[in-house]
Amino acid sequence: MPSNGDGENLWYSYNFGLAHIISFSTEVYFWWEYGFAQIVNQYRWLEQDLIWATASENRTKYPWIITMGHQPMYCSNANQDDCTFYDSRPRSGLPYIHTFGLEKMFYDYGVDLELWAHEHSYERYFEIGLYTFADLCNLLYLRGIMLLKRRRRRPRLAV
Repeated sequence: MPSNGDGENLWYSYNFGLAHIISFSTEVYFWWEYGFAQIVNQYRWLEQDLIWATASENRTKYPWIITMGHQPMYCSNANQDDCTFYDSRPRSGLPYIHTFGLEKMFYDYGVDLELWAHEHSYERYFEIGLYTFADLCNLLYLRGIMLLKRRRRRPRLAV
């Protein structure tokens, strides 16, 4: 595992081809008996890593920013998992005070792809962010084909 994260491999990043890949822990939002410092530390580290990734020289070398987390921000399963709620913890942050949420940070720094696990179902979304969906015209943009010309409209949403 890369050693640029927390030193325990709960969060880290690396570059692979044209991608800057960020792995982080959504579990810090659910296991509070280990303290809130882990949430704060991860959030600060994530923001610093995204600042690095979006610097013009780095975004040129690694134009795709991809995140990986366990418990998703959104899901459409018919159960009571956190991702079925509007204020899911990874998305909105800590309950009631809504701090350290990831969705707005990922949106602000232009994360291109977010990979999630936990739910035992396959789901694909339109571009989504801040609880809004992209319109059909934007979906017809054919993101993959425009890899070399992908500095497109703002704001943009992750897939």
